[in-house]
Amino acid sequence: MKELEEERDNFVIPNENKIAEYHSIKAQLSKLNEDIRTVITHPSYCLPFIQPGRIVKVREGDQDFGWGCVINFQKKAPATKKVFLFSFFFPFFFSIYFLHQFF
Repeated sequence: MKELEEERDNFVIPNENKIAEYHSIKAQLSKLNEDIRTVITHPSYCLPFIQPGRIVKVREGDQDFGWGCVINFQKKAPATKKVFLFSFFFPFFFSIYFLHQFF
């Protein structure tokens, strides 16, 4: 066990500072991309572009539905939440209805 600990302590990573800096920049870029996506997908910015015939990439959380064509769009506003109902046509020949709620 002592041999393994000694080997671990003597292990040297070349350019460790540069690798740490790269990782930090990569994490920062990922955070900024998420911030941009949050702004772009906010209803006040994206809803004017959701029109029938528009080709869109449909994702909900980790689930990716791929590319589809907007068939219909309805805005329904209950008292507590804004709800939007989207109809998409996908190239594999079926339509889905996508319900998205904004709080």
